[in-house]
Amino acid sequence: MYKLLLLISLIFISCTTSENERPFSKNIDPLHKPVASRPAPDTVVVLDLENRYEFDLIPRSINGFDVEFNNVSDDNVDEPLYLKTGRVRFVIKNTGTISHNLRIQNYKEDPMEPTTFDMSVPSVNDFLLPGESTEFELNMSTGKFMLTCAITNHDERGMFRPLIIHPDTVHPDLLLK
Repeated sequence: MYKLLLLISLIFISCTTSENERPFSKNIDPLHKPVASRPAPDTVVVLDLENRYEFDLIPRSINGFDVEFNNVSDDNVDEPLYLKTGRVRFVIKNTGTISHNLRIQNYKEDPMEPTTFDMSVPSVNDFLLPGESTEFELNMSTGKFMLTCAITNHDERGMFRPLIIHPDTVHPDLLLK
C-alpha cells in the first residue's frame, strides 16, 4: 500500500510541476568547460536512463568517446562501469518514457552493512521527466559503488549498474570545448 501511495504522489508531482518551473535541460554539452572558478573534471561520463525496451541504466560515452554496453539489463552486475579516480562529471539523460533519477551508493554485499555514501540526483524526491538531462560533479575516491534509479522498483526491473573507481583505469584523454 505504501508503494502505491508513493507512486501516486510521484505521478502527481511530476504532472503538476510546470515545465517552465523545471531547472533541467533538454540539451547539455557534456564536454563544456567548467563554470566560473570550478576545477575541470578528470573524466566525463554520459548515462542514459532508459525504459522503452527494458529498464536499464546505460553508459553511452566517456570523455566524449562512445562506449559499448550490451543494452541488456539482465547482466548489468557483470558489466560494471569503470572510471578513474578523480573529479567525475556525470551527465544523466532520461531517454525513457517515464520519470527517472540517479542514485549512487557505496556497494554493499550485505544489506545490513552500513551505508557510507548515498546521494540521489536530482534528489530522492525529484526526478527527470522524459527528455530532461542534468549534470553534477563528484570527487571520486577508489571504491565500488552502485548506480540505480531510486524510483520504486526501477532498480529491481534493471536500472542498476556497478561503478568501480580505480586510479589505474584508462580512458581516452578528455578534451573540453
